[in-house]
Amino acid sequence: MSISLATQLHHEVLLSLAEEIGQTVNWLSEHEIPPPVEQVRVRIQTLREAATIAGMNSIEGILDELDRTLVSQGKLKPLDQVEQSNHVLHGLSDLITSLVKSAEEKELAWIEQINTAETKLLHVASELNRYVNRLSEKIMLIDAIAAAQSSQERSRLLAQLGKQLKKESDQQRTCYSRIQDIRANLSKALRLMVNELSGIHGVEIATSLAHLPELARDYGRNKSRPVSLLTRFGNIKVSTRQLEPLSRVLEFLVSDILENSLQSPRERKKAGKATVGNIRLSAERDSNLLQIVIEDDGLTQRPGLKLTQQVTHDLSALKSRLLSEGATDHSRCIRLQVPVWHSTCEVILVESAVGQVLVPLSIVAEVFTAKNPPDTDLQHILLARRATDDSQYENGLILKIGDWFGVIKANPIGSHFRVVPTPATDEDPDWAIAKVCDKDSQRPILHPLLFVDLKEDQQCLFPTSH
Repeated sequence: MSISLATQLHHEVLLSLAEEIGQTVNWLSEHEIPPPVEQVRVRIQTLREAATIAGMNSIEGILDELDRTLVSQGKLKPLDQVEQSNHVLHGLSDLITSLVKSAEEKELAWIEQINTAETKLLHVASELNRYVNRLSEKIMLIDAIAAAQSSQERSRLLAQLGKQLKKESDQQRTCYSRIQDIRANLSKALRLMVNELSGIHGVEIATSLAHLPELARDYGRNKSRPVSLLTRFGNIKVSTRQLEPLSRVLEFLVSDILENSLQSPRERKKAGKATVGNIRLSAERDSNLLQIVIEDDGLTQRPGLKLTQQVTHDLSALKSRLLSEGATDHSRCIRLQVPVWHSTCEVILVESAVGQVLVPLSIVAEVFTAKNPPDTDLQHILLARRATDDSQYENGLILKIGDWFGVIKANPIGSHFRVVPTPATDEDPDWAIAKVCDKDSQRPILHPLLFVDLKEDQQCLFPTSH
């Protein structure tokens, strides 16, 4: 879907329209059967008017195309109406993603401008400090000249001049100190603002999966095995880069249940279950770890989950884990764990046994030194596959994900700062969720999900090497 937006559009306008479209998507997905065409057209036309007023001509054109699809829908059979409704849902979901991406690009450009301004301010402060040092040298020279003169009056004047210059030097130092304070306050304020913005340009998971309930109902009707699918994602958001692979993985998992787990009403009644099958998707987020649980009350004895090449690639790109949890007599549970990162994040730079590594501030529970070492019971994380000698590092970080804690031996370098990550590649370590590419270096961003121990009732389906 190609969208051309006017550069003067503010990101809040883009996100506001994305939110309005999201409300329509949610409204459509709540209906067990497609709502009357005219009701849907009214909502689409309202969105078209909003896009027109905002000057989003390309978006208005896409909505007009969807409206024409709805006009033809009224002449179709009921089954084809379901397909057309799904087409509209997909179209609106893709549109939301495109709007959010456009807003994200604008905000990243804004962040770059802010970083440039901060760098210039730091440069000015450094220049002022050098000027103060040069002024101090001149004061020392004047004092020396004054001490060497025989004329009492000249000495008095030179001494007076020296006092004035010293006063000026003190004032310059005070000015320099104030600039430093301003820069520190500016940095703090910008971090708070960017933290707020980082969550804004994410996309709600529910948006791209709004078609799943209808997909399940349609499949159940065709197979004469009725099933209901319920999603509870709240307003949890992920980055635009993560949305597509995450959606594909979840749709695959739901499709696997539909194909391999559904039972007929007679079979369900014989097993003591309700005649209509149930699939439940729920999500929760702790720090920067997203966990999606998929439960169903179909067959407990079913073929093992066979991941397609595309799903395996998506799981790898997401740096995720797919777990099977203990099933009961009437349900089975799959848990998908995904590290969440947005277009910017706060990190701590550390020097470790595998070189410089960036650690997200959101998973750092504590920074420790040799004087206050952590408990020995905490899991020790080795970032290299083979045994690595990290005894040279007495300092380190305690990392936290949910109720799990781990220790990494490394020396922190400076304070935390904000970076713009790029996706990790197959050449990067398994534990790297992303990386930061500077002019002369590429530094991985650590997420220790693969080091987190499994619980007794959990089995890791991906990665298989866990």
